[in-house]
Amino acid sequence: MKNLIYLIVSVTLSGCGSSFLDVRPNQGQRIPKSIADYNAMMDNTSLLNTFSSHALGMIGSDEYFMLDARYDAFPVGSATNYMKRAYTWEKTIYEGGEIVTDWSRGYSRILQCNIVLDGLLKMDASKKENELWRQAKGNALFFRALNYYWLAQLYCDPYLADSASQALGLPLRVEADVTISVARSTVEETYRRIVDDLLEAESLLPELPDNMCQASKCAVFALLAKTYMQMGRYDDGLIAASRSLSIKRNLINFNHLDLDVRYVFPANGEGNPEIIMFTSATNMTPLTTARQCVDTALFASYGDNDLRKTAYFHHNSDGRILFKGSYVGNPAFFTGLAVDEVILNRAECSARLGDFEGAKADMQYLFDHRIDDVVDQKMSKINNDNLLDLIVSERRKELVLRGTRWEDLRRFNNEGAFREKIERRIHDTTYELLPGSKRYTWPLPVEAIAAGKYEQNSR
Repeated sequence: MKNLIYLIVSVTLSGCGSSFLDVRPNQGQRIPKSIADYNAMMDNTSLLNTFSSHALGMIGSDEYFMLDARYDAFPVGSATNYMKRAYTWEKTIYEGGEIVTDWSRGYSRILQCNIVLDGLLKMDASKKENELWRQAKGNALFFRALNYYWLAQLYCDPYLADSASQALGLPLRVEADVTISVARSTVEETYRRIVDDLLEAESLLPELPDNMCQASKCAVFALLAKTYMQMGRYDDGLIAASRSLSIKRNLINFNHLDLDVRYVFPANGEGNPEIIMFTSATNMTPLTTARQCVDTALFASYGDNDLRKTAYFHHNSDGRILFKGSYVGNPAFFTGLAVDEVILNRAECSARLGDFEGAKADMQYLFDHRIDDVVDQKMSKINNDNLLDLIVSERRKELVLRGTRWEDLRRFNNEGAFREKIERRIHDTTYELLPGSKRYTWPLPVEAIAAGKYEQNSR
């Protein structure tokens, strides 16, 4: 089955330019026909679970910086120029010819999902009762929703209830025919599509998957919680997070880990009990170990008895602080769904809704697995007025370089208490990203604008 070549248009090689619409199958390609074929397509982990659409957000976030010498030595070319511009949040990011972008990767995965969904829909009614048919459809719906969620955090304005029905959303492709012209939707329509796909997927999927690269009810509820929180629907976010945790709530006790090794967590996430659904990101030039320096304020925020300080970071021989705490267990970055994030999501939703004891119980559970056993860390000592501040701070410390920081910054910019200004200093020049700036929404790639005739985001 691994050698079966499917009728797939390769968006990752052609972006969304005219060549993307001109590709035709050759005689060596086979059209998927069976349920097994469609499930095999949804098991294509090299397409669906790697190179997630997080590059711009992770490059633009405040979790790291580059030293002047490394910034000056940044490689030149269409594959990397946009990353250097993203580092300082320039008005123009893409110059054209990038070929591989967050946008193209996201829509290649959406295309894969749409091919599966179209094929399954055309099958005989008798086959639609098959458990494998339900699994293929549930996975396709989940991964389509996941990629629309990722893309919305980069290429759409943050969700605001009073403007979501007018603000520019994503082109919502729900069919495999790439020649169909699809205009940009609204932000409201984009989030509605994400929620609708997830709710339908939940009815089709098992509680837990056969392997961590597949979707499940647990993953659906985890992503629903994130989506609802972006929409400010913290009551629905609480319900979704609770349903995810009712299925899986295992945490690693950092007291039982060897924290001094180069990579603390299992390779490729295998055997990590916290992972709900595995995806990863890599190939971001500013964040390679040769260039990254962990933000000094972030590193200093960990207490001496906080085991994450050693589990997540190490001091390089040249004095730089580097990140080593990826749940991928190597230099790639884990961007999937995990129990610790769901616990933090539920704690935040609970605190916002006034359930302080519920929020404290979740945070106590997290601290019991992250703080040295010699410390008596009691959440009961935390004043209710300071609880949400603590949870927001812990989000940054727990979810380092998972792709969540950018979406949190966008969401918190809607609230006065958590608005932050980000700065980069290069030689004698300071670059700023102000709270609520239009530059929190990245421009669409040049080829996407040309092919789709889409309205460009204003910056």
